[in-house]
Amino acid sequence: MPTLKKAGRPRRVVTDSEEREILGIYMKCPTNAVAIECMLKKKRINLGYNIIHSVLKKHRLAADQKGKQKRKKWIKYEGSIQIFFGIQTGTWLWTADGGVSGL
Repeated sequence: MPTLKKAGRPRRVVTDSEEREILGIYMKCPTNAVAIECMLKKKRINLGYNIIHSVLKKHRLAADQKGKQKRKKWIKYEGSIQIFFGIQTGTWLWTADGGVSGL
């Protein structure tokens, strides 16, 4: 009987040498994960900023930002501003309420 594989892309495992390199750079220059990523690229070590940030969080050198952790509400922008082309006058009409008043 066939079995299912795990869904999604496999996680990248950070080696001890990469983790030591990240922490060494952070101790020399305490900065954010994106800046550390650029410094590592100069040393030809390709790690994403998400992986670097997770290593920093693991050692309690970085924290989650509360504003980025909650899901954003879906907003419908259809009714805010609409543009209509007036067939009778041949001009563009802007309406702020989403209605077609003035045609």
